[in-house]
Amino acid sequence: MNLISRRPQTVQQLSKDLPEVASPTLYHHLNLLVKAGILEVVKTEQKRGTYEKTYALVQGNAVLSKDELAEATHEDLMRFFQVFVGGLIGILPSICSRRKIRTIAIWGCANCRFT
Repeated sequence: MNLISRRPQTVQQLSKDLPEVASPTLYHHLNLLVKAGILEVVKTEQKRGTYEKTYALVQGNAVLSKDELAEATHEDLMRFFQVFVGGLIGILPSICSRRKIRTIAIWGCANCRFT
């Protein structure tokens, strides 16, 4: 997620940074993330008789209901956290490049409870 949070990427680009992950495994996980609404295909190009897709994080679509959180497994929660951190890493350069940073705030919504 960290790689895609920086900029949209193709499977070939991701494969260069993740040589230990087989291409079929990478395609499988990207398809799962697209179906889950975490990633989206932002561009499709025809190359050498096949189609190359470019994937990006879906912006502003990381809202979970109370029921979804209640039913989430430990693995789900870890995945949600990775997506959240990946999103922060993705926007951090634009925040830090501003001449004057007035306020950076992270807060919970009315449904969030921190104990």
